[in-house]
Amino acid sequence: IQNSVGFPIMVCNSHLELMRFNSPAAALFSLSSVSIRQPLQGMRLPVGMVEFSTEVHDAIVSNRVSEKHIFSNERHYLLHISPYETTMRGTRGAIIVLLDHTERLVAERDVRKNREILLAIMNNSTSIIALKDLAGRYEFVNTEFEKFFGLESSKVLGKTDAQVLPRKIADDFRAKELDVMRLRTSLEFEDHLIFAAGRERFLHSIRFPLLTDDGVVYSICTQSTDVTEHKRAEDQLRLAARVFDRSGEGIVVTDAHQRILTVNSAFTQVTGYAPEEVIGKLPTLLASGKQDASFYKSMWNHLETYGWWQGEIWNKRKSGEVYPEWLTINVVNDPEGNLLNYVGIFSDISVVKESQRKVEFLATHDELTNLPNRTLFLDRLRQAIAHAERSGESFAVLFIDL
Repeated sequence: IQNSVGFPIMVCNSHLELMRFNSPAAALFSLSSVSIRQPLQGMRLPVGMVEFSTEVHDAIVSNRVSEKHIFSNERHYLLHISPYETTMRGTRGAIIVLLDHTERLVAERDVRKNREILLAIMNNSTSIIALKDLAGRYEFVNTEFEKFFGLESSKVLGKTDAQVLPRKIADDFRAKELDVMRLRTSLEFEDHLIFAAGRERFLHSIRFPLLTDDGVVYSICTQSTDVTEHKRAEDQLRLAARVFDRSGEGIVVTDAHQRILTVNSAFTQVTGYAPEEVIGKLPTLLASGKQDASFYKSMWNHLETYGWWQGEIWNKRKSGEVYPEWLTINVVNDPEGNLLNYVGIFSDISVVKESQRKVEFLATHDELTNLPNRTLFLDRLRQAIAHAERSGESFAVLFIDL
């Protein structure tokens, strides 16, 4: 054994005198034939290695195997001391073996460092990460998993979903993991989770298999992102888009410089302009000219002061027809208060105005003859009296029957 193994072996007697050694030991401690019967303490040790004769002595005296890690400046060794006793009376000693663990320790250190880095990445990740064996038992969960499910890792590891989560969720997770194992490829899912008291969450999950070198699945890893708020925001956007497109009122959205960004279909129905004809232009293309500069100045002053304006305005269709509309303008600011958009919502009130005119006409005229009635006569009489009082003049009233 001494001549065939590649690590240092030495044999000493009870007086700690060197009796035998192999070539690796000779190379490490600079031993030669003259070293036989020399005390271990006199060996030339590698730089940085601590003398170990005391450990050898203690092992011989106690007759117990001893192991100790020793270091030189460059290498790390496992010192193994095995005491022996021959059939010859009083012949005792120890076999000293030095196993070079340097590469192994470096590899272990690298593995440990990589593991610590990986754990740090996973535990500081905003994703929910879990690792399961083929039976569905948890092997690892990260901090985000604990926070999302409200479970400590100590109560999850070694257990299946059926033991820690609602049955419906557990069955859903297991079915998806079985698909991953069967297909041996990563799959993307949207997980719809309903907890107690109706609490609802949505996860965007990627499940993928961990494979051995020969392609055998040994674990399933799941990485999930909580997209509940994002999904709700998307639903709100879809709802807002549906309301925007199907609203019976015309809607126009501009940027901070009043350039039109988008309009809805009601805008086109009222004004006659298609979206591509107005996007990028100013809303002034609709101006009828019936309002003067003071009107618009008052409107913009109100917008800047209160963030909104509402009132009746006359605009012009693409055909050139002037029509009345009821317009509401709102200012949209970002969280810092900076102006982002103007949103105008308007209704064509031509029918309303016509109905109002008819009501006013019928209130002061005979429905059959369209002649002025008593109400209009009394209104005009009151106006004549007021005028006469102001001017100091007189007037006459003449009544003629049919």
